[in-house]
Amino acid sequence: MKSTTLELFWVEKIKLTQNTINLTKGLTDSQLDFPDDLALPSIRKSLHAMVSNDRRFANYLPFSLKMSGLFRFSPASQDEIERELTKIRDLFNPPALPPKLSEIIIRDPGNIDLSDTNSSLLPLFKSWVGVLNSIEKAIENLSEEDAICLRYFSLSGIYVIPAAINMTAMQNHFLLKDGILRFLNDKKFPKV
Repeated sequence: MKSTTLELFWVEKIKLTQNTINLTKGLTDSQLDFPDDLALPSIRKSLHAMVSNDRRFANYLPFSLKMSGLFRFSPASQDEIERELTKIRDLFNPPALPPKLSEIIIRDPGNIDLSDTNSSLLPLFKSWVGVLNSIEKAIENLSEEDAICLRYFSLSGIYVIPAAINMTAMQNHFLLKDGILRFLNDKKFPKV
């Protein structure tokens, strides 16, 4: 990747994805569908929502890059980027990223480990890796200047590309915290 700023946020997002897969790939179908309550998102529904978040980002990113290329924005200052990151953090109010993230050594989605994955999750995870590969393909040749000049257009705002990557990571982190970890720590969670 040409941009070190983009790479920093991208690698963090890939690590968060691998962490999520590691937490869920060995769960049984009854555990994935816990709780059996239509009002609460199960672990499986949370995983589907995470893939949908990334798919939406992958679909809108090329359009955003083309549009912002037509209307060249001035480079965002470090302060502007920090404000965008703070806005995203406040929007999702996530806790600190999982401590095990630093232990995960991975730099691109092609190296995401899907071994020993529940067969009912394997197609979803393979699809997720494909989505992440398409995002990486769209951003891998962006220069450092492109990373702070081009913008991503979303319903929640217009962001520089590193902040947009961070936004999708925070959306998924919120789902990890509220839709997966909450149930894994529930006393009623089915045991194997």
